[in-house]
Amino acid sequence: MSRRQRTRRRRRRLSPMVTGIVIVVMLVIFWNLLATYEGGEFIDFNETDENMTSVVEVIFETTLWIDKGKYEMFMFEVRRGDNLNITVSVLDGGGPIDYFVMEERKKLQFDGWLNGTEVKFYAYDNAKALNITYSNILFTIPRTDRWYLILNNYGHMLEGAYPMDEVHLYVKVENVGFTVEQSFG
Repeated sequence: MSRRQRTRRRRRRLSPMVTGIVIVVMLVIFWNLLATYEGGEFIDFNETDENMTSVVEVIFETTLWIDKGKYEMFMFEVRRGDNLNITVSVLDGGGPIDYFVMEERKKLQFDGWLNGTEVKFYAYDNAKALNITYSNILFTIPRTDRWYLILNNYGHMLEGAYPMDEVHLYVKVENVGFTVEQSFG
């Protein structure tokens, strides 16, 4: 077999592989063009529109008084990935408070702890602020559920506030966006 014949054979063997690569590259290019085409024009994803405003949904905003030895609870339904901006401020009254953001399962545990049916309360691991007069946090919801903001002037929390008197609070919870997780699962 001459050298020329061996070269031709290699080219024939490489030809289907090269053809496959070219087809894949063409499909990728086509797919990217298709993704940026809308209504007869191409969309520039890097372009910013000056008229666009970020959508902020105020879930609730209120002022309230909480008596010493009591707590208040606000329920809201949100989905996984929602970003909540939570602001709590003591306006007047007996000093600092604690607050917790928890899903329904842990809220039931909290209720049981207050009623004496649960021995321990581990429910403040997601979002909390202990012994505060002002707090502003951004919290990303880890799972779709019914969630609760619990404002605690009850006391009895490790490293938490000791209630002195009733407190006047300003509370605001906003949904300020959505976080998309990058994963294959």
